[in-house]
Amino acid sequence: MMRGLVTQYFTQALILALHLLHPAAALPPLAPRPLLGLTPTGKTPPPITSTTDTVKLPPLPSWAVGVRFIPGAVLQTKVDKAVAGGGTSGRRTPTLSVPPGDYHFGSTAFTVANGHSLHIKGAGNGPGGSSLWFDPGYGVELLNCTNVTLEGFSSDTLTPPFSQGVLVGVDLAAATLDLEIEAGFPLPTATESPLFNQTCADGNPGFCGEIKVIFWDNATRLMYQGQQMQNPLGNVECTGSRCTAQVRVALNWVPPVGALVTLSPRAFASRYPIPTFYKGSTLIYNCTETTLLHFDVHSAADMTYLENLGGGGNVYRDCNIRRRTWAERGAGQPAGRYPPRLLASNSDGFHSMSAAVGPTLVDSEISFIADDFLNVHNRLVLVAAINPATSSAQIVDPGGVLGHDLHPAGDWSKHPRRITHEMDSVRPRDVVKLYTFSATNGYTLAATLTLATVVRVDDTPIPTLPPGLAGRIEPDSPSLWHVTFTSDRSVPALGPYAGLGQIDRLSSFGALIAQNHFHDSYNNVARLAASDLMLRDNVIERCADGVHVSYDICGSFLEGSLGMRNISLINNTFAAITACPSDPSRGIHRCDSVCETIGCVLDHVDPGLAAIVTASANRVVPR
Repeated sequence: MMRGLVTQYFTQALILALHLLHPAAALPPLAPRPLLGLTPTGKTPPPITSTTDTVKLPPLPSWAVGVRFIPGAVLQTKVDKAVAGGGTSGRRTPTLSVPPGDYHFGSTAFTVANGHSLHIKGAGNGPGGSSLWFDPGYGVELLNCTNVTLEGFSSDTLTPPFSQGVLVGVDLAAATLDLEIEAGFPLPTATESPLFNQTCADGNPGFCGEIKVIFWDNATRLMYQGQQMQNPLGNVECTGSRCTAQVRVALNWVPPVGALVTLSPRAFASRYPIPTFYKGSTLIYNCTETTLLHFDVHSAADMTYLENLGGGGNVYRDCNIRRRTWAERGAGQPAGRYPPRLLASNSDGFHSMSAAVGPTLVDSEISFIADDFLNVHNRLVLVAAINPATSSAQIVDPGGVLGHDLHPAGDWSKHPRRITHEMDSVRPRDVVKLYTFSATNGYTLAATLTLATVVRVDDTPIPTLPPGLAGRIEPDSPSLWHVTFTSDRSVPALGPYAGLGQIDRLSSFGALIAQNHFHDSYNNVARLAASDLMLRDNVIERCADGVHVSYDICGSFLEGSLGMRNISLINNTFAAITACPSDPSRGIHRCDSVCETIGCVLDHVDPGLAAIVTASANRVVPR
């Protein structure tokens, strides 16, 4: 196992070195790693040759009636058989070929679970390819996979995961918008769509999950710049397709009548952001050296590409988020075309959290999204209690991300949620760095703990969370762990929840983000909180804020990594990046100018972290 990890880290380091020395060099694929204990079979899974299996399709929206959908269960069965047949530890990786067609999954995920050394090859992510269709909030998941390649697919939702319409009036004093909702889009009310949870999915009253109101230029169909997360949706009342929507903060910018408007929720989010904001339409969970290749997402109700835990070192090449243009539909399909959608994703574009080795994201387009383009970080754990005398501690893992096993109406009593926990991957001899916080000194390394034992405790209640965290962590999400340790120094006696734990092995280090085109986001360029990260040769344009290298959300979202180092931004082009100043005297929401310098793009780098950020040969264009 140690040899495999060394090989994995060396390969990622080699990729980074190649880009430093030879910017134009093609990125090499990660070499397959032999799987311990796997008996070579030489068996190649059969291609899918029949689409006539008798499986009842879920109901279709009106635009899709007449489209020759193939039940998703047909494809799922073939993939399950291929996985069960096993891969090989030799040089040849078996390939499962998937023919072109529209595969209808509805409210189920397309799952590749426990796959090893397998290539699942669709007919392409463009015209005439293999298209996967879901209800909003569902999508593709790769679970516990090693050396699996998923190639040549597109993913879309049968119904839009957001509402869309035209602004017909504004009342500044009342902070209300009069909207005409377009045909083919849901009315933004809970009775029309459970995504608009005006009563929260967990049964609590109120408005949950940060439903975002975004204004668009009717002529260009691009977002107006200067909005940046300003307009959360409140109460909505509709008569027919005409709706009056309350905005929960005072409007500091008056959108023009006739502007287009989208109202986009986070699928299945509750009023607790941890972990309910962290759900991915394309989920890569606990995977190592897995590749997504030539893969398009046209519609996502939540985070779009989300990877969590595992050995990491996953490669995403030509993995795109883009609005569908109907010229892309393959020949031979019936008319079935949904009304043009403004958004391609309701949340983050690419989000990596707590993998051992960070992702390689290359040659990809991320566009028309309602949150950040890019996030790379880990999940911090809570030190509920620590006893220096016995070298023991209680650790509370708040929960990582949500899986796809969710009831469409958010009825969690019927379908228990799959919540991931970082501590499930922690083992004896792992290192946990203990940090404390003070207003004067910020986050300070108090001790480095080498774990001797790690035990989950299921028969003891979670120690009562501090009020600030209790309002942000879903009550049934945390898990409790008892650990013993040795330390590199004297361990301080801390009060309840006075420390944060940083698991360095699960911090997505060594990420490479290169040769991509990111454009049209409602929020930041990126939140980067992982060591040895390279952002290189990308074109990034039209978004609402720059690059964040900061500890500003460690306490509220428990996103690390603390003690990060060596973040590089080399030879990127930043165009039309709205400046949202970090100076509180100006107000964080006054996004009223456009960046002209790299200093503006990096305005949200903490002063104490400026020394770890290298920026060279970048071009900033204010257009």
